[in-house]
Amino acid sequence: MARTYTDQELAISWSFLNNKDFQKTNNISITPQKIYKIIKKISYSINPQKLNILIWQTINGVECMIADPKNLHRPKLLTLAEKIGTNLNSRYFTTGPFKNFSEAEIYLKNTIREIEGE
Repeated sequence: MARTYTDQELAISWSFLNNKDFQKTNNISITPQKIYKIIKKISYSINPQKLNILIWQTINGVECMIADPKNLHRPKLLTLAEKIGTNLNSRYFTTGPFKNFSEAEIYLKNTIREIEGE
């Protein structure tokens, strides 16, 4: 299971998976669909959040998926995707690569705060 914490201020869950997590389960080919399934499992096992974010390591750096698995905050998800400059894929979108987990988390938090202030 991913390392997960909830950010009460932003009402978002943050989860992190590193390469070793994938190696332990022999999941070398990671697709967006697999990542979305993980996010859905996490979202149903924690207190409800507006968005769920999963950040994971790849051979190219760190990727992020931002999702609304329960489809309750689609306008916020769509606004965030537009701000980042990517396309929404139903209930999620991906962004990256970033150099590391910290860079991805800081970028996303700042971007979310920007749209919250608009």
